[in-house]
Amino acid sequence: SAVTGVNAVTKGLTNVTAATVNVTSAGSAFGTGIGAAKSTGSAVVKATTVTASGTTGMGIGVSATGEVKVTSGSVSTTGLSAGIGVETLTGDITIDSTSVQASGTGAVGIGADGGAKVTITSAAITSTDDGVTVLNSTAYSVQVGTVTAGASAIQTVGSGSGQITTTAGGLVRGNGVGAGNWVIDASSGAAGTLTIANNGVLRSTAGGLGDQVIRAKGGAVIINNAGHIDGVVSFTGLSGTNAVTFNNTSATSWHTTGTSTFSAGNDTLNNTSSGLIATSATTTFDFAGDTGVAPRDVFTNAGALAVGETAGASTLNLTNLETFNNSGAIGLGSTNGAKSDGETNDRLNAAGVTYNASGGATIYLDANLGAATQTDCTAAVSADCVNLSGGVVTGVTKVNIKNVGTTGGLNTTGLMLIDVTGGTA
Repeated sequence: SAVTGVNAVTKGLTNVTAATVNVTSAGSAFGTGIGAAKSTGSAVVKATTVTASGTTGMGIGVSATGEVKVTSGSVSTTGLSAGIGVETLTGDITIDSTSVQASGTGAVGIGADGGAKVTITSAAITSTDDGVTVLNSTAYSVQVGTVTAGASAIQTVGSGSGQITTTAGGLVRGNGVGAGNWVIDASSGAAGTLTIANNGVLRSTAGGLGDQVIRAKGGAVIINNAGHIDGVVSFTGLSGTNAVTFNNTSATSWHTTGTSTFSAGNDTLNNTSSGLIATSATTTFDFAGDTGVAPRDVFTNAGALAVGETAGASTLNLTNLETFNNSGAIGLGSTNGAKSDGETNDRLNAAGVTYNASGGATIYLDANLGAATQTDCTAAVSADCVNLSGGVVTGVTKVNIKNVGTTGGLNTTGLMLIDVTGGTA
């Protein structure tokens, strides 16, 4: 039979306060540290330390029709269930937990279902399934420090507008590999807005730069990255012409390879003067569709854009982008933050865009200034190459060339460094 350490099943207000609760269930029995089930009314649960072990076990489980508040210190469980699980029909849900460890197969760290508004705060979560799951809420706010999850670190489904915040100094990790495994996998209603404020480190468990870090569906999305993000993003699931605004402000901002896809709306990617976007190998930023009405899709670089932060050939493709504003530094081959990697094999493909240079716009290139030739950017062999062909180019861009070949020599064929053929200025 099921074993519950503190079992409160009443009508009206349930108010449970416990210091230390330890429950061990035998065999297949369900063990719950603190359980509060309500046919009507609200529930309040406060606990210092909760441990539930057995084949299945939940640290704190609350079911109510009204408002639910859970405050806990350390919660630890084994077995198929959740560290903290709360559901309600109409009231708000507030969960504030110092730490949660859910170590059983398929166990969720913190789960919340329903509620007018869900607010979850936790400094540390470890789970074998999702770290945090929010289902069917009118609105939600999730703030986490360190999360290590076997599936998604944070997943929200069927909910309204949301705010997800990772705190400074935190490390948030999820699986990030394979179908449906995104570190943050979040949605908001079609008329809502999802805001993600990353102040810590956001990456997959393996830390791959091509792993799946953020996927969003439904309403508009705002990402404010003041921390560190490793991996690709996807916003193809946004409804209609809802769009993404992605702001990078950190010097360790966004490191990625592979394909990141934006929405069918007018997307904005801002790399501020303090920001870094660093790509490696073959990377594509696909801005997908847009409304057809200005400003359409815009990428503004006022900081540092590194094309090829690791050794070897690198290509950054900017596809379906209308406007590329640059007042910062673009380095083709930028190993360890340097402006040159000494290799002539890096490319930036932005054909057909309107490229607007201003301020201190600078492009850094490696080139063999000897007799080697290169007539276009199809393949960077003798020099790094920027392809702006077929578009519009305005303003003044400084070009800094590092000779990585022999001393200069007569070259009657020429060496293509920046291709603006077929465009206008």
